[in-house]
Amino acid sequence: METPFRYHSLLLGLGLALAAAGPAGADTPTYRHGDPITLPGSFGTQNVTKTFLGGAGGMIESQPVGATMPNSNNWTFHTLGYTAAIKVDPARGKVLFNPEDSSHYAATRRYDSGAPIPEQRYLYKAHYVRNVMLLDGLPYTKSYQWKHERINWENSIEDGDCEIKVHNWPPNGPISFVNRSATDKSTYWGSAAQAPSSNGDWALMEIFVFTGTQGLSDGKVITRVHKNGRTVIGLNRQAERVYADPALRFRYFLEQNYFGNFGQSEDGVDNPLPKPQIRELYSDDSQVIVGLDASSGSKRIELRDTVALNTATIRELQDWTTWNGNIDLHLNTGGIPPGEHDLYLVVVDGVDSDGWDNVSYSQPVHVRVDPVVAPPDTQAPTAPTSLAGATGSATTISLSWTASTDNVDIAGYRIYRDGSLVGTTSARSYPDTRIVLGQTYRYTVSAFDPAGNESALSAATTVTAHDAASSYAAWRAAGFSWRDQPLDAISGPLADPDAVGLSNYARYAFYLATRGRVAAPATLGTINSGGQDYLTLTFTRRSVATGLSYILEGSTDLVTWTPVPGQTYAPGTPAAVTAQDSVAIGATGPMRRFLRVRVTAP
Repeated sequence: METPFRYHSLLLGLGLALAAAGPAGADTPTYRHGDPITLPGSFGTQNVTKTFLGGAGGMIESQPVGATMPNSNNWTFHTLGYTAAIKVDPARGKVLFNPEDSSHYAATRRYDSGAPIPEQRYLYKAHYVRNVMLLDGLPYTKSYQWKHERINWENSIEDGDCEIKVHNWPPNGPISFVNRSATDKSTYWGSAAQAPSSNGDWALMEIFVFTGTQGLSDGKVITRVHKNGRTVIGLNRQAERVYADPALRFRYFLEQNYFGNFGQSEDGVDNPLPKPQIRELYSDDSQVIVGLDASSGSKRIELRDTVALNTATIRELQDWTTWNGNIDLHLNTGGIPPGEHDLYLVVVDGVDSDGWDNVSYSQPVHVRVDPVVAPPDTQAPTAPTSLAGATGSATTISLSWTASTDNVDIAGYRIYRDGSLVGTTSARSYPDTRIVLGQTYRYTVSAFDPAGNESALSAATTVTAHDAASSYAAWRAAGFSWRDQPLDAISGPLADPDAVGLSNYARYAFYLATRGRVAAPATLGTINSGGQDYLTLTFTRRSVATGLSYILEGSTDLVTWTPVPGQTYAPGTPAAVTAQDSVAIGATGPMRRFLRVRVTAP
């Protein structure tokens, strides 16, 4: 039996010699994306099962922009999440796109290799990936967990036995798990340099596996990340036991793409702080290669700017149409920057003991990459859904909605109140602070894309502005410091800490500031009814409150106060109330008449 991922000094010497030969010369033909190329030589044959989503004319590039990716060629794109759609990325052209929210939390893409993979087999799984996290329109900078990749014996993203999984936890680094059986498991931590960061650039994620012999440590699991022009190798480089149960064998390759555990490193487990409203996953060039016999090895092709992997800043995966002596392929330039490039097509024959590629052949190629040109965008986004609003405070109505989709991208959302535009945002929420207590508003939201196409309006929602504190205790906790909250002489309902003639309970009842001088909470007026004039007091009451009543009282001497019949109000809507005296002005000759509103104590 050959040693898996063997290292040959002859191959290393050949790689150095090829690199020293220099890049393509002036007479070398120029190749573009999709051009056919033949690597002449005696490369043997490839007895493998393989798939490649990228490349010219491949499964991604053959779909129109905005289309839903169809299930085909053993790939499934529509499990546990939003369906994958085609978008144009400025760096990589057509790519796969998945959003995520609290209902669509995994966005799984699955490749079925067709049968359980036996012992003594080589596996390779890789693809380019980029994620975006936005909180209130700005990049999310705290820690989060990204359950990214699984190779599993069953079609499941639940943690189980006989699986290899990679979770990233930026900025701490990726974690590689090897679960061989219910009682036989290992965990390997990477470094922060390996973890693709939120809102970062594209990163190439790779997993190498040699299944080895059941129960023996003659297998191998190596994870790598290439980002920012540098390849970093995982810590799990030792001989590995991969299979421990004769009934469990790898078959499914799953890109899970679950984001969660936001800010736990900074704010603690189960913290209630806001989570990123925008969670997006972009993917390109997914490749799986499975050896069908023990001698097939781990051979593949890449396009690089240097032969040696540890110095390569440009890396693009390549597929092949024929591998039988010669190798025939169509060039994939993927995310290489526009312009002229002298590069190398390299044939990789496994990896050495440290996880670096063994290069058995390299061929200089001159490549011209044309800029990515997106087609004219005339398609409007879908309308936002599930618009909801709630009063967050006495001065704010908070709106939220479910994301729209678009064939290219969503640039933002427009918020309309009673038919007039009041704001725009790139987030899926909006605080409306220009409100009047007691007023009821009707809101709708639309989405727009970078080309200016605007969606239809969402279904409307109506919200009445009121203070969210439904009890005096809640108002007290929000308005006073932790030092003052236990002191009834300062924060108690009957206290008047500023000595301005207003109790805390009156401030609570009339939506007044917790401390300091404020305007009078009621306005005196008159109303004519039945040919007679009556005094009125107009005030703003709470929409919701526990144990609160507003009682209009009258007096002729400012000493004795009597409740006015029928003029006691409970919290409710509309918030603005005009209470009327029952005694007409001048009804019994000249007299003085005074009105006040008394609020009941809790």
